[in-house]
Amino acid sequence: MSLPLVSVVVPTHNRPEMLAEALASVRAQTFTDYEVIVVSNGESDEVRRASHEVAAAHDCLYFALPEGNLPAARNFGIKHAKGEWIAFLDDDDLWLPNKLERQMAIAEQTKADMISCAPPRKIPDGWLYVKAACHELPWAAPSEIMVRKCAIEQVGGFDPHQRYCEDIDLWRRISWNHTIHHTYEILARIRTGHPSMSRREYEMAFYSLRHFVKMHNDTPRHLRSELPSSATFVLYRLYIILNRLHYGLRYRLRLRTRARAFLQRVRGSSVS
Repeated sequence: MSLPLVSVVVPTHNRPEMLAEALASVRAQTFTDYEVIVVSNGESDEVRRASHEVAAAHDCLYFALPEGNLPAARNFGIKHAKGEWIAFLDDDDLWLPNKLERQMAIAEQTKADMISCAPPRKIPDGWLYVKAACHELPWAAPSEIMVRKCAIEQVGGFDPHQRYCEDIDLWRRISWNHTIHHTYEILARIRTGHPSMSRREYEMAFYSLRHFVKMHNDTPRHLRSELPSSATFVLYRLYIILNRLHYGLRYRLRLRTRARAFLQRVRGSSVS
């Protein structure tokens, strides 16, 4: 039996209904030389059973991890992938039917190691992809990316400690020594309006600062000119974190004041 050319890695967490829609969009692909690997990412027993049933109904390989960690779930799927290419699909996103076919055709034409697709994003003219990643400009979501498995393995995969911006961090490291090609075709639907990591501003700022430190530690010397300055990158994120801490402190102080007032009222009524 021949190995698939593409391995589709689908991490899932507490969204079996959306997972079913995502997998249906994979099965509707015009390109068919692929396998699908679903990785349950820290789900409860009940939800995990539902996700397993959805994966089985769509003839997918299924694995379950006990803890919720998106980059670790993606790494697990990559480890078990048999394809030359890895295509990522988040459980809340959808692919258009020609997504894999178009990206494989572009890969054959360009010989690139990573193919991304999305409408024009905010990458200034003349910037390299490594600079865009260092400035955390998301020119494509994971569900819009296809990359050679060997390129992922050469840079060590996703950082499981990078709970936000883990995708940009990986694209950044891949861009050091591999070719990236972007097409402005719309080949995926990135769904919004439901709970997701990208809506938690405080955590985003914290892990973004972690990514900044990591960039300054691991970026090759000849690419350090592409790194953002502390003034433009760090200060805004520190403001978000400090503002959240200040709000939390004020909230706790208000609760403490109210608790003391309540206790005084209780004591006063008991004395009378």
